Amino acid sequence: DRMGKGVRTAPRDALISQSIRERDAGKAFGIHRTLDQLGAVLGPLLAFILIPMVGVRTVFLASFIPALIALIILLIAVAEVATPPKSSRLLPEVSRVLSGKFLWLLLSLSIFNLGAYNFSFILVRASELGVAVLAAPIVYMLMNLTHTAVGIPSGILADRIGREKTLVLAMLMFAFTSLMLAYLSGAWIYGILLALIFGVFQGMYDTVSRAVVPRYVPEELRGSAYGAYYLVIGVSFLLGMSIVGMLWDYVGRTIAFTYSTILSALGATLLYLSVIRKS
Repeated sequence: DRMGKGVRTAPRDALISQSIRERDAGKAFGIHRTLDQLGAVLGPLLAFILIPMVGVRTVFLASFIPALIALIILLIAVAEVATPPKSSRLLPEVSRVLSGKFLWLLLSLSIFNLGAYNFSFILVRASELGVAVLAAPIVYMLMNLTHTAVGIPSGILADRIGREKTLVLAMLMFAFTSLMLAYLSGAWIYGILLALIFGVFQGMYDTVSRAVVPRYVPEELRGSAYGAYYLVIGVSFLLGMSIVGMLWDYVGRTIAFTYSTILSALGATLLYLSVIRKS
């Protein structure tokens, strides 16, 4: 399943970027993010309802149907945009992709992700702030709903005020969340609020970080560019999660989330100085 996702994401995003006007990239990726996340919310809910009625095996077999429909639509209705011919040599193509502001973008995002963590850290911290363990699924659902709702508005905002500025805003929102997770104590409501802010960050970041790429890479190289993007994001995020988790285990949550605050702020600062300010 994860290998399939790894193979499909880069060409999928390249197809999206080639199918729209560059100035509408934020909106396009916002629509995709919202629909994708909506499926992630409704799919498990539908499975939860159907499994007691028809069983796990039948639900898994039935899940093949929408996948088959999507494949048929892709083969029949989606056409690749013609692009200029590419060099058959690998190294010149890599050097064309990993250059200029796109390289600075990848470096900024890799630094940011070295301090990153996922929703499970939020849930554990929320329980420390007084949110009942039995309420964890509700908190998770609220994060996902917020994530879903923010996709399209953040894409529209990015197209209006600038994708890089919106991305920096999302990164600073994550830094703020990390700072609060490090030092807040007391009422359980703080855990709920931070979960909602994290959901807003996820919706903005997932939308806008992908929408920035077409600005810096020629059409014929966007598949390679998105491949590099996901490689950098995946490796740095894995390292970041491991580092934050180990810091929490061995030296405490305050140090762990302070580290996350510093790295995310550094990533946002580098993006501002190397990409936005130079523009």
